[in-house]
Amino acid sequence: MNKEQIFTGQDDLQEALESLHTTLVFDPSDWAVSNRKAWIYGIVIGWGDVLESVAKAIGWTDETVERLKKYHNAVEAYRKGTEQHSNLYQLFQEIFGFELSERSHDIIEESIGYTLIHEGVPLKKIVQIAKAYYDEHEWARDDIPYCFVTGLHNEGLI
Repeated sequence: MNKEQIFTGQDDLQEALESLHTTLVFDPSDWAVSNRKAWIYGIVIGWGDVLESVAKAIGWTDETVERLKKYHNAVEAYRKGTEQHSNLYQLFQEIFGFELSERSHDIIEESIGYTLIHEGVPLKKIVQIAKAYYDEHEWARDDIPYCFVTGLHNEGLI
C-alpha cells in the first residue's frame, strides 16, 4: 500500500469518527437501555466520570469497562496523532520561520514523529529541539530531517 492510500484511509477514518461522534452526541436515546449504543458512545466519545453509573445500569463487568477504556484510549491516540500530523507544517513554519518541504515532512514523520508523539513528547518540543540543533550547526542546515533526528538523539529522546 502506498503512502497516498494510507493517508486517504486515515482521512476517511477521521471523517467517519467525527460523523459517528456527531450522531452519538445528538442521539436522544436512553443509553442505559441501549447496550450497543452505550458501548459505541464509550469508545468514540468516552464516558468520563459517569462511566461507573452507566456500567452499573447496563450490567457491564470490570473487565468490560477496562476493555471499553482501552478502545477509547486507542481512538484518542489516533485523534491526537492526526491532529499532530496536521500541526507539523504550521508549527515548523512558526518556529523555523520558513516552510517545511514535503520530502522533509515525510522523512521526519516516518522516522520519529508518531513514535515520540505517542510516547507523550509534545510536537512543539520536538520542533524546538530540532530548531536548536539547526541554529547551532550551520553545516547541517541543508538537511532538516538530520537536525530533527540528531537533535532528538542528543536529548536522549531517540
